[in-house]
Parts: sequence; structure tokens; C-alpha cells
Amino acid sequence: MAEALTPRKAIRFGTDGWRGVIADTFTFENVRIVSQAAADYLRSLGKPAVRVGVGYDTRFQSETFAQLAAEVLAANAIRAVLSTRPIPSPCLSWAIKERGLDGGIMITASHNPPQFNGFKFKAAYAGSADERVTSKIESHLYRSEPKVLALNEAKAKGLIEVADFVPGYLDGLRSFVDFERVARSGFFVVADSMYGTQQQLMATLLEGTTCRVEVIRGVRSPNFPGIFPEPIPPHTEALQRVVVERGADVGLVVDGDADRIGACKASGEFVSPHQVFAMLLLHFLEHRNGSGIVVKTISSTTLVEKIARKHGLELIEVPIGFKHVCELLRTRDVLIGGEESGGIGFKGYIPERDGTLCGLLLLELMATTGKRLDEIMTELDEEFGTFRYRRVDVEFPLERKDDLLRHLAEQPAKALHGSPVVEVKTYDGVKFIAENDDWLLVRPSGTEPVLRIYAEAKSFEVVDELLAQGEQMARDCVR
Repeated sequence: MAEALTPRKAIRFGTDGWRGVIADTFTFENVRIVSQAAADYLRSLGKPAVRVGVGYDTRFQSETFAQLAAEVLAANAIRAVLSTRPIPSPCLSWAIKERGLDGGIMITASHNPPQFNGFKFKAAYAGSADERVTSKIESHLYRSEPKVLALNEAKAKGLIEVADFVPGYLDGLRSFVDFERVARSGFFVVADSMYGTQQQLMATLLEGTTCRVEVIRGVRSPNFPGIFPEPIPPHTEALQRVVVERGADVGLVVDGDADRIGACKASGEFVSPHQVFAMLLLHFLEHRNGSGIVVKTISSTTLVEKIARKHGLELIEVPIGFKHVCELLRTRDVLIGGEESGGIGFKGYIPERDGTLCGLLLLELMATTGKRLDEIMTELDEEFGTFRYRRVDVEFPLERKDDLLRHLAEQPAKALHGSPVVEVKTYDGVKFIAENDDWLLVRPSGTEPVLRIYAEAKSFEVVDELLAQGEQMARDCVR
């Protein structure tokens, strides 16, 4: 039986913030507690005046949780700038840069199921807080009783102001892409907001251009009816269907807080985040004269490695979690950095993943080449080989994850679909790499009682066999 979470164990920062089930561990009380810890951390920096942005997504009670966080900040003499509406996580990060804020709190559970909510902390550099920051915040947990200053009183004292972060963010997006080229392209785009924070933003961005945008699931619906707000199949089936029915040129989809990207060809075939990453890397190299280091997480496609190798670029692999990519975007000459879930960041932008920006860059790529994604991806396969990927999530008890990882490391797979395993990586989950470049990664979730199993091979048939092999490994461990 899983260990019950005591109040002091309920708040833990994972790969990207703290998440919990609403009304179970994610409660008003715990949001005040973690907000107080964030305030104590910010005050410990010794700055005479501190300003922090606070944003929120479209989940149940997110605006209330955001207000609670702002009230705690205000009670600690920290000026809070509270969003007037649900916003993408990268919109909050852009506001930190644009307004010179000292950090940001984003209330969101990103792509998680609807019963979850979460607390992300954005650092003053306008990106995901690294482990040094989150560990310091955690060290302040429960040290002091949360202070609260009611919203109206805090406003009257100038300690809470409300602001619309969206207009400046949209201007920032337009300035990073070749917007005039996109505006002249005349593309018919289906934009899927998955009931999340992008809502109508893609239509707003392209309003007045020759492009036509049809938004689906662009309204707030906290239960995310029938889906999880994650831009991968089967949750993208509605987008794939509408693209074909409406005869669109492309479908673009983002997750619940709009920092991750997925896409769909005109044919209705899903384009994985791996393929988006590879296409945008080539776009920056071939059409934007880009240079620099390429960063990928352990769960990302081998295709990116092949492209980097061909162009003589250094490639760095990091653990899962965009905070690892973010750190290198801030400290090294990184051209592009991404993860398998569709979070991608770029040189010259804030050190943050941004699904809406990736969508605009795909349109820029199509407009530059005069080709749709079908043609671009066919050329990619012809030059670098075929790489197909899937991930499955299976229920797995959190208390057994260490046993599983130890078992897989001590008794590794000898072969993947007949190809000998030539390398085993154990720094984030356990990854088996075969002689023919196929790979299988088994990694427990940091936030849910779930085991994530990832695989890449030359065909989906082999991918499915590798995923089944991974599931069998997990079953053998817990018997």
C-alpha cells in the first residue's frame, strides 16, 4: 500500500514545480504554505523592493489559488502583479523580462489530468527555476506561519496590482518570427487549445493577415472533457479529424498551459514533438543561419543527434525537465533545446519553452520553403532515416519505483527486438540503446503513481513491441 502523505510531505517540487490533486494535497492551506516559503526565499535575497508576477491557467479554482498566492506575497511586503485572465506559462515568463520582475508564480498543472493543479516558480531570468532555487524554497516550508493580506486591502496599499500580460507577450512573439512572411502565406490553420490557456490567442495573433485560423476547444472547461490537455494522441484525435474535414493546411496544438507543441499534417497524421524539434532545428540551420549548441533530454529522438552531427554541432543530453534545458540556454551558446514532450526553447528568446512560438515557427518554416509538413517530413526521412516514437503511461506504485530502477540497472535487457543492447543509461530512469539505434526508456513519474515508458524505432510496429517489452519488465519487478 502506498504511504499516506502527511501535510509536511504533500509539498514536493518535481521536474517542474509542485503538483497535487485539488482538495486532497493541493488545498488553499498548502498553497498559502508554499507561497509563504517562496516569499521567505525572495526576502532572503536581500533586495529592498521585490516585485513578482502571478499567473494562472484555466483549471478549477486556479484564479482563486493565484489570488491566495498574491495575498501571501503582499503580506510579506512583496509587490504582486496579478494577471487579469488565464495566461500561458511562457506569457508569465515574458512578463518577468518585459517588466523587470524578480520572479513569477504560475498556478498550473500543465498537461496533467483535470483533478490536478500545480505551482510553478519562475526565476528572475524569465525561465523555470532550477533545483538550487526550488530546494531553497522547499527549505523554507513550514518555518513560518503564512501571512495573508486581503486582496482589496493589498490593492489599496499598492502591494497588489492587476495587469494584462497578454498584449506585450503577443508583441514579443511577433517580433521573434518572420511575421510578415507568415502574414502573407495564406495558410488555413486549425489551432487546438485543448481547453487551456492558449484559448483564442493564435487567432488573435494572425488576425488581419491572409491566414485563416479556426480554433477548436478554445474555451475554458476545467474538466477538459474527454481528454487530458497533453498534445499527443489520443487527445489530439479531434484536431486530426477537423484538419481533414475542413481541408486545412496544418493543425497546431498546445498543452494546458501552452508551453508544449504538437502538430498535425494536412492528411490528418499526427506530427510528434520529436519531429517538430527536428524540423525546427533544421529550419534554424538552413534558413536562419543559426549556430550553437543543441540540447536534448534523455527521452528525445536520436534524429536530433543525427542532424547535429551532420552540421558539426555540439550536442548535450540532459535529464527530463525543461529546467535543465533552461540552465544551458542561460549559460551556454545554445541554438535550440528541447524535450520529448514538446517543450522547445531558442537562442535569442527568453530561456523558456513556448508552444505558441513553436507553432508560429512551423508556419514560418512552411512559408519559407513553400511546402507543407507532409513534404518536409518526407524529405527529413529520406535524408536522415525513419524514426518513429511513442510513449505509454501505466499505473505503478510510487513506493516501488526505486526497486524497479535498481532491478533494471542490475539486470538490464540484453536486446531490443533482436538488436543487441550496446549502452545503458541510468542517470534519469533506465534507458536501453540498441546497436541499430532503437531505444527504450523506463522512468517513473515524479508527480503521479505512473510509470512512463518511451520507445523509438524505425517503425511503429517495432515501437509497440518495445513498449510491451518495457511493460513486461515492470510487471516482472513487482511480482
